[in-house]
Amino acid sequence: MKILIFNGCDGPGIKNIEVLLPDGSQVIHIRLNEQHILHCAGCMSCVWNMDNMNPGYCILNDDMKFIYPTFVHSDLVIFMTDVVFGGFSFQLKKVVDRLLPALFTAPLKKRGNDVGHIMRYKKRPAVLGIGIQKEQDKEKEKLFKEYISRISTLWDVPYADSHVCTLDDGAENDQPLIQKKILNWVNTVQ
Repeated sequence: MKILIFNGCDGPGIKNIEVLLPDGSQVIHIRLNEQHILHCAGCMSCVWNMDNMNPGYCILNDDMKFIYPTFVHSDLVIFMTDVVFGGFSFQLKKVVDRLLPALFTAPLKKRGNDVGHIMRYKKRPAVLGIGIQKEQDKEKEKLFKEYISRISTLWDVPYADSHVCTLDDGAENDQPLIQKKILNWVNTVQ
C-alpha cells in the first residue's frame, strides 16, 4: 500500500505517525513547510490547456510537479494539519487547491447536492484528515470534519474519515483512534 502524508503542521504533528500505518506500507511523508509550493493562480490552464495538448499540468514551476505523480499513485492520503478556523493550515490549503490538475477534467458532473469536475483517473486515493488543535473547540472540530467530508465527496474518493486531536489532552492518547481509522480503511479496500 502506498501512503502519502501531507504534513501541514507548524510543529511535528502526530509524532511517529508511520508506526500507526500497516506493516509493509510504502510511506512518503512530505513536510509542507519544507517545500516550495506557490499559491494557485486560478488560471485553469491545468484543465483547459489544449494549445500544448497537456491538460493536467500546472503552469507554475514549483515542487508540486514532484508531488502530482506521488499523489495520483497513492492508495491513502493523510492530511495532517493544524486546525485553522475549522480548516487547513495555509501550507496544506495551497496543496489541496493545486491538486486540481491531478484530479479533474473540464466537464462538470452532479454529485449528490454538489457539482464537480469529472475525475481524470478511475483510481483515486482514500482520504484521512487528522486535525490538531491546541485546545478543544467542538465547533472548529465539527467544521474540520465537514471540510474533509465535503472534499471527499467532491473528489469521489473510495473511503474518507477524519479525527481531531487536542494537544492539551495529549495527542499521543489519540494514536489508537487514528490507527483504528487506518485499519478501517484497510478493511474497506481488501
